Order: sequence, then structure tokens, then C-alpha cells
Amino acid sequence: MQSKRFLLWLPALLLVVSCAHKVVSFSVEPPLVCPGQVVSLKWNVQGRASLRTGQGESDSKDEPVPSQGERSLSVANPTAFTIRALDANPADGQSFATRSVDVVKGPVEKAAASTCDAGSGKCRGSFELVTAGSALRVLAIAAPRIVRAGRVQPGRICVSHAEMASTCISGDDKVDVAVGADGVWTLETDLPATETGAPDPQLRVQFGFGCP
Repeated sequence: MQSKRFLLWLPALLLVVSCAHKVVSFSVEPPLVCPGQVVSLKWNVQGRASLRTGQGESDSKDEPVPSQGERSLSVANPTAFTIRALDANPADGQSFATRSVDVVKGPVEKAAASTCDAGSGKCRGSFELVTAGSALRVLAIAAPRIVRAGRVQPGRICVSHAEMASTCISGDDKVDVAVGADGVWTLETDLPATETGAPDPQLRVQFGFGCP
């Protein structure tokens, strides 16, 4: 009897290893500067990268950059910087990162979410200014506002800082100060007895900055 031979074809197994292309890190310092001050950009991207400088499509374009690098740029206006991982899948996340720089050209409103003590009615919150050791200073504090339950109204807010004892401002008053902008600023207010309890208010003040 003649034997039969069978040739079995097995499809090749194709193993695809996908690199995790993404933006690993991106920083722009300092985030608050005077006009013409230099900011430092640093990035780390897996795969090809591009950098965009500008606020909108009309005043910006993508520029190819090394996957890892740093750059120093002078800024005159508020500017957004975006680094992109060109080989990343946007659906996977981390395909881009954006950092913004604010440029001081007049008074700036700063806000702090506060927490209130139900017994005393005292509300306290804070925010941090980071200017990376620049000579930017706060020269005046004005226009205290309390935002609560959708209402914005003038109030009395006390402001303190490591270089400044607590200073209280009411209504449309302005208080002249001269302290470095860097660091944690604390805002505090006393709610009227008729308004104790939730929700906790947001506290706002207007800073007048001085540039060297």
C-alpha cells in the first residue's frame, strides 16, 4: 500500500512589539514673568517630538525638536508651549503636554479656594506664586472679593505671606506693600453670622506687580 504524506502549512506568527511613545515630562519655568524675561523649557519624549509656541493656530506652528532637550526663550506676552510625541497614539493619552506662562502687564486677580470653620465662621485658603527667584515683587493688594453660592461681592480679606504680616483689605481699598512674589500667600475672611455653613467661598484679591 502506498503511503500518503501530508504537508502541513502553519501560518507564521508575527509578533509586533509597540514602543510606548509618549510625552514623559515637560516643564516651563517660571510660570509667571515680567515682559522680556527668559523662561526655561525642558522636555523628554519617547519617539519623535515637536514643539509649538503660541496661543492659537494663527500665531504658532510646530517645530521638530530632539526627543530630549531644553531651550531658553524670552517672552513678551502670555504664551502657551506644547510638546508633542509625534509617534504616539492620541487615544492612549500622553501624546502631548501644554504649559503656559503668564506675563505681568497690569494688575492680576488671584484666587484661593477656602475652607471654613463652622463654629467660628473663619474661612482660610492659600495659593502659591512661583517666579523661580526672579525680582518680581508684589507692590499692592486690592479689590477683595468673596465668591459664594454663585454670588460675587466685596468683602474684608486678610492677606499674609512669609515676608509680610497679615494685612486686611476691605471693599475697594488698596494696600501698598513691597514684598517678593515667590511663595505661599494666605487669604482669610470672617463670614457674617447669617452666612455660616456650606458652601465654602472662593477668596479673590488683585495683585499689583512690579517688574525690575
